[in-house]
Amino acid sequence: MSHLDYHSAQFSENLAIGILHSCGVSCELNNIEDKTAVDICTNTGVKIDVQFSNNFARYGDFRLDIVSVYTPKNAVADRTYIFDSNLNIIKNFEQKYHCNVSKVGKILQKNYLDYFIILFYNEKFLEQDPDYMLLISKSDLVAYIKPNVGHFFHRIIINNKQVNFNEIGLQDEHGSAFIPIKVSDLVQCTNCIFGAPDEFISRGQQVRTYLGL
Repeated sequence: MSHLDYHSAQFSENLAIGILHSCGVSCELNNIEDKTAVDICTNTGVKIDVQFSNNFARYGDFRLDIVSVYTPKNAVADRTYIFDSNLNIIKNFEQKYHCNVSKVGKILQKNYLDYFIILFYNEKFLEQDPDYMLLISKSDLVAYIKPNVGHFFHRIIINNKQVNFNEIGLQDEHGSAFIPIKVSDLVQCTNCIFGAPDEFISRGQQVRTYLGL
């Protein structure tokens, strides 16, 4: 993560906490001492990961990190590969790309998070209030993806980025991948909460209920 990305992430986390406080949710930053820990934790132990996303007006999607680290980064996909329902999505990915996944996305990391908050910007992130926000539980996302996991597997997009050697112990670049999911579909098919920040705050009771508070 570059210095700019790290600073933007800090801003996003603090902004999300401020909005959650305005919704009546008691929570605090959870990653001050351990930067790899989940971003926010409520006073009841609910774990929330915070992300921000640009160009929402163009794409309208939530980019769900599914593979955080795979090597070699220049692995070439077998475009004839057919999803094998006997294997999980990561094993299928390794088979298709003839690669090794050493770190899965946060949604697949056991006990890492309970919810996502995504701050969406219609254009580029400029350290300001987002145009929209999405609050969605891990359980809702899993329930949405699981029945059609083969479909979502074939929608995976590769997104290469530079590894920080001190963070994860790899000396070279690695590959990463995400699944683009239409937010309009999540709104229609799950219990997620989506809207502008002021709308979120006006639905504070619904936010608290969704968080199980």
